[in-house]
Formats: sequence, C-alpha cells, structure tokens
Amino acid sequence: MSMSDQSKTENRIFVTGYSTKDKNEDDIKTLFSKYGEISEFSWKGRFCFIAYSKAEEATEAVNEMNQKDLDGNTFVVEIARAKKKDGECYQCGRIGHFARNCRQKRRSSSSSSRRHKRKSRKYKKRSPSSSSSSSSSSSSRDKKKKQKTKKRKQSSSSSD
Repeated sequence: MSMSDQSKTENRIFVTGYSTKDKNEDDIKTLFSKYGEISEFSWKGRFCFIAYSKAEEATEAVNEMNQKDLDGNTFVVEIARAKKKDGECYQCGRIGHFARNCRQKRRSSSSSSRRHKRKSRKYKKRSPSSSSSSSSSSSSRDKKKKQKTKKRKQSSSSSD
C-alpha cells in the first residue's frame, strides 16, 4: 500500500449501529462533523463511510463515538479498511461480486460441512440387533425405488 493510500485509509471511518428510523444522512453528518472537517461522506443506509481532512480527526471520532449509546442505538465506529480497486471482492480479490456472494467463500464452508457429515456416517456403530432391521428397511427402500421407476417407465411409454 502506498503512502497516499494509507493516509486516505487512516482518515476514513466506518460507522454503523444506528437505526435508519431514528437517524438519517444529515443527522449522522451533523453528529460526526464536530470532530473535524468532513471531506467525503458516503451513505449506504445501515452504514456509512466518513472521510475527514486529517487522520487525527478520524481517530478522535472513533475514540469518542465507538460503542457510544445514543437514543437506544450503540454506534460501531472504526477506522475504515483500505479501499479495494473498484468492484474487487474482499474474499478472493476478483471483480464482479461482493464478499458476501463470493463463490470461493461458499465452497470452503459448504465442502467442509459435507466432509464432516460423511465422516460421521462412516464411523457410526451399529448394534447387532439393529443391523438386521436396517437391512430389511434398506431392502424395502430398494423395492419402493424399483416400483417408482417402473411407474415412470410405464407412464412415459404410454404417453408415446
């Protein structure tokens, strides 16, 4: 990260935790303008980004407003993370989607849960009495499957 990128990051704060019913864009601007000159304001509804002209102003806003309870809302105020290139995902770094929709993120979490399920089934112990009942239930399942496929074949051949 270059020095100019770092200074831009240090003077930007991320603000959330307010209710959009109680606070609007102007209320948040007014509330945070007492910590310094706001050079950039980006309203996203349930959260916003505020850039101050000086990094010290941003730090003061974080120190004063983070975890502050105001009108029943607890504000979360942090120094903003570095801006990624336009449209770049925080998860994988590719362009065209947000981190919450990242396929790479979904793959890693869903595949690990599938692996865990397989292992838990594989090592399940059966009692001797249950094995005979399970084999009979599995054979009845097989019969039902065969009946269903027969019906499908008959209905498809009759429609021809």
